[in-house]
Amino acid sequence: MITSSKSMRDFALEVLEVIKHFFSASGVHFVLGVNLRALEKSVEARYGPSVGSEAYLRKFISLQLKLPTKFIAILKEALNYRINSMQLLLDNPDTPEEELAKIDYGNDQVILTMIADDLSNPNNQVQADFYQLSHNTDKTEMTLQEFGKPIPKDERLIFVFSASSFNEACAINNQFLGFAPYKPMPETIIAKQSYHYIDLQGLDHVLNTILYQPQQFGFEWQCDYQIEGYGEQVYQSVTASDSFSVIKLAMQAVEDFISQFEAKNLQLIRQ
Repeated sequence: MITSSKSMRDFALEVLEVIKHFFSASGVHFVLGVNLRALEKSVEARYGPSVGSEAYLRKFISLQLKLPTKFIAILKEALNYRINSMQLLLDNPDTPEEELAKIDYGNDQVILTMIADDLSNPNNQVQADFYQLSHNTDKTEMTLQEFGKPIPKDERLIFVFSASSFNEACAINNQFLGFAPYKPMPETIIAKQSYHYIDLQGLDHVLNTILYQPQQFGFEWQCDYQIEGYGEQVYQSVTASDSFSVIKLAMQAVEDFISQFEAKNLQLIRQ
């Protein structure tokens, strides 16, 4: 994943430098899909042209394979064929159940379609961000957010992965966890509140919270909530056995987040 953004160029190098620490671990291998020339430019931009970008990257890359240009066209064709094949099976009422069972229809199609779209951009580069998933011990609370954000109290990091959008991140997340196919966040808002603050310089700041209508997945209810503002951008889910309990848990989770936010931002005074 390489983009022209300076922050993303820096982040790409930071990812390389982090995974370097795992290179000596037995049985651990990394496959890096990159525009190598763009990565060399990133090295030169950060450390200067005299550093020798090729020599620097050889510390990370032991085997280099260059994909021919026609590979992109072949990959696009294969992806589209797979997407269309899955749709034909889903649309055919005579498709055997064992064939349908092989299709994680909600997640597979979302991910494959987004990859196909990414491959169609002018530079054949996947524009993506990194996301992280954490959850508590009993998995009743989970947090999916941009990589690098503080992990909520009592939760631990489970996965770090890249995705081209938040919706794609949700679909990938559900495949990791074996959840039901991802459904975009519910459109119905059952509660919305804005918290207004003023800092020491007299500037105003707002933290917006949204509570969405609970959804039922099998025997479990899930309630999503969103918090944005002052550098925070979090979308979280809580689960419970009934709709009343899950709303109560979500409201408590929002209150806990606000309390933690205010505790670490003592320079802000709530209005």
